[in-house]
Amino acid sequence: MDCSECITHTGEPAIPGYTNFQQMEEDFSVAYDLEYTKEEKKFLEDRKAKLAISGYCQQCSRCLPTCPNGVDIPALMRTHMYAACYSNFYQARDTLDEIPRGKSIQICRSCKTCVARCVNSVNIARRIDELKMIYI
Repeated sequence: MDCSECITHTGEPAIPGYTNFQQMEEDFSVAYDLEYTKEEKKFLEDRKAKLAISGYCQQCSRCLPTCPNGVDIPALMRTHMYAACYSNFYQARDTLDEIPRGKSIQICRSCKTCVARCVNSVNIARRIDELKMIYI
């Protein structure tokens, strides 16, 4: 499995995450009103960085109308992120189990060709296929 949106400019995986609200509040307290350095600005303008960022599911839900079966695609993309990017299969399973049965990966079982599309270039079909290999 590949998770290109989880790669930093050094080529190392970036695994941002929190296990409690205290950690989140601590990180947010120092991430306020940031000034980018010249190097950071250059990195953000880099074509490869933009491409990696563009493949990240932003949970905008604009993909939902493109699935004829009404699957909760944003929740499945979060599940994929936990499994493929973080190797956190427990969180992935918990997220998957929280999706209502009529909107979960089980509905994708009978779908031969995924037609769901993302406005941010996330390859939904590939990620759902990977989830099917793991969980179905």
